[in-house]
Amino acid sequence: MAGILIEQLGTVMILKITGELSFDGAVEALKGFYPFTMCNVLWDLRGCTQLDITLDQYRELLFIARDLMADRNSGKTAYVCSSDSLYEILVKLKMLKESNDMQYEYGIFREYDSALDWLSE
Repeated sequence: MAGILIEQLGTVMILKITGELSFDGAVEALKGFYPFTMCNVLWDLRGCTQLDITLDQYRELLFIARDLMADRNSGKTAYVCSSDSLYEILVKLKMLKESNDMQYEYGIFREYDSALDWLSE
């Protein structure tokens, strides 16, 4: 089970994930703060030991996030991780997002500061 710490840094909402992130854990995090978020989002997965989410579940998460942020016209979401295997999964998930024509920009990063810089552009 994942630990999820939510913090705000200026105009960026940060979800710091530790342990194994499951589909149910991701849905819980989304429902817990996405409806109230009008800023950019950073998923800090550097402490995530495993992403236990299938491609079909990730597609569902994209639509859940979109529906929860119906009042938000634009924004960026960044994912940062240090694991090669998790990075490869996130690249595939980003392609899935792009094929579903979501209105938000998504970036995948290996370095935390690079993700924050991109979100601040």
